[in-house]
Amino acid sequence: MSIGHPLLNIGRLGAFNFVKMRKGINLKLITIGLLLFIPLAGGRREVRDELGRRVIYPYPPKRIISLAPNLTEILFAVDGGKLVVGVSDMCNYPEEVKAKPKVGGFSPSIEQVVSLAPDIVFATTAGTRMETITKLESLGIPVFVTKPTDISSIAREIELIGTLIGKKKEGGKEAKRFQERIERIRKRLAGAKPVKVLYLIWHKPLMAPGKGTFLTDAIRIAGGESITSSLDQKLVRLSPEELARSEPEVIFLPPLTEGEMKWFKERYRFLPAVRKGRIYSLNEDLILRPGPRIVLGIEEMAKILHPEAFNKE
Repeated sequence: MSIGHPLLNIGRLGAFNFVKMRKGINLKLITIGLLLFIPLAGGRREVRDELGRRVIYPYPPKRIISLAPNLTEILFAVDGGKLVVGVSDMCNYPEEVKAKPKVGGFSPSIEQVVSLAPDIVFATTAGTRMETITKLESLGIPVFVTKPTDISSIAREIELIGTLIGKKKEGGKEAKRFQERIERIRKRLAGAKPVKVLYLIWHKPLMAPGKGTFLTDAIRIAGGESITSSLDQKLVRLSPEELARSEPEVIFLPPLTEGEMKWFKERYRFLPAVRKGRIYSLNEDLILRPGPRIVLGIEEMAKILHPEAFNKE
C-alpha cells in the first residue's frame, strides 16, 4: 500500500523537541528551521524526516538515490547532482539525469537500490510504498521521507535537502530564489479577483486536488480558486452532477488526445469554461512536481487566469 497519491505530496515538516543524551552524541545541536540536526560520532548525523521518523546517515553523504522526480530536481538544483547514483524511472530532468541508473517506478527494485550502495535514499509520501521504506531500512539503508503540503513547504524542503547533503549555502540560495519568484507572482496579481478553477488530474473518473495540497495552493497563488479546495480529501473524486453545480470558469486538463478532448467538451458542454473555450493543458512536469520548477507552472497558470496582469511583458 502506498502512503499517498503519486501527484500529491501532502504534509508538513515535523520536528522533535526532546533529545536524550547518549554516549557518542556531540551535544552541539544544529537547528535549521524546524529541523533538528544532531552530529553523532563517526561522521554520522541524526535527523527527523517529515513523517517524524528518526534517520541516521553518513554526513556528508557521497552516494544518494532519489525515488521521486521532484526530489531529483531539488538535488540537482542545490548542486548535489554529482552525488546522485540512482533515480526513479520517472526522473527526466535535468538532462544529466537521463544517464543515471534507474531503480524502478512506484515499486523500485530493492536489489538495484542495494547494489548502488547509497548513503541515503530520498523518498516521498506520494508514490513510495511504506513497505519499500521499511525493507530498505531493515537492510541498513537510511531513508529520508518528504511530505510537502503547500508552496512554502517546497521552499523549506529545498533548503532542508541542501543542508542534509552538505550543500547548505546552495540550498539557502535556491530556496530564496524560489520564494522571490513566488512573491513576484503574488505582487502581479495583487487585487485580482480569483477565477473559479477546476484542475483535473484525471478526467475518467473526474479526479481533482482537495484541501491541504500543494496543487490547491499553487492554484491560489496563480489567482485561482479551486472548486475542490474546501473538500477534506487530498484527492477528490467528483461526480458529473457535482461538477455541473460547481460551474468552473476555467478548466485545466491533463494532456488528452484529440478524440478525448472532443468527448470531454461534448460531455460537459453546459459548463461555463467549456462554453467560453477556456480549457487548457499545462506541462504536468512543472505543475505536478513539488520542486523548483513548479514556479514556472504557477506562472503559466497565472498568465492564463489573469492575462491582463502580464500584458506589459
